[in-house]
Amino acid sequence: MGVRRRCDAPRASPWCGGLSMDVRRCCDAPRASPWCGVLAAALLAGCAGHSAMGVEQRQAVLREVQLSSPRWLAISCVRVHLDASPGTTFLLGGPLEEQEPRWPGRSEGVLPAGTPVQVLDVAFPGPEARAARPEGTPRDLIWVRLGLPGGTLAILPLPDRARSAQEFWGALGQWVTRLDPALQTTGWNDAVVEAVRTRHTVIEMPEAAVVAAWGPPLRKEQRFEAGARRETWTWPGGARRAELLDGQLVESRAPDASGTVP
Repeated sequence: MGVRRRCDAPRASPWCGGLSMDVRRCCDAPRASPWCGVLAAALLAGCAGHSAMGVEQRQAVLREVQLSSPRWLAISCVRVHLDASPGTTFLLGGPLEEQEPRWPGRSEGVLPAGTPVQVLDVAFPGPEARAARPEGTPRDLIWVRLGLPGGTLAILPLPDRARSAQEFWGALGQWVTRLDPALQTTGWNDAVVEAVRTRHTVIEMPEAAVVAAWGPPLRKEQRFEAGARRETWTWPGGARRAELLDGQLVESRAPDASGTVP
């Protein structure tokens, strides 16, 4: 029985002012040849031992990619063009100057959470990948290629930590979600929605909105004070920090003035 790939258009996002993906353009891309699976298996076998995930699990990821349904960005990402690969758009969780390591290039605006995307393919790190990727790019990370509205493409780099297909999709789900944005923003007021769209923070934002605006923090420190749960979140570079009380933002600081405190 043949498997039909769904091409249902994602609904308009409350973050994106009605932005929708040209799904037909994305789904009309040339279909993979039956030999692609054989070739992918050969390449994966050649990279065995150079990625956290084993060959069989990587093959499972690639099979699921072929059946991937439309998704949405869960996080407002910074568009970046690196000097070493100026024709490639990378999506990062923060400005270039806050990344570790730092790659020479420039940040060029924000792609807001709720933007419809399509997962097109996944490239795991290994000797072949490193040879093809220029120095000055995140060569040692997993590259997830996304189709964006209007037929453009972008690379979402992810840490190579997942040891199974399930762990990979769980990690990717922090950045790219199947959850309709209208459901994800339930209970958020207009100020919170706008803050997430522009990568800013506002007092009393729920913690999910803080993550959607600034991406997953590098560290979380939790303590209890007078029966209340207090957390300190820190992002890469250490200059971006947030204080939360019982799951709501109390204060945040950032180098780019997107925090609640200058």
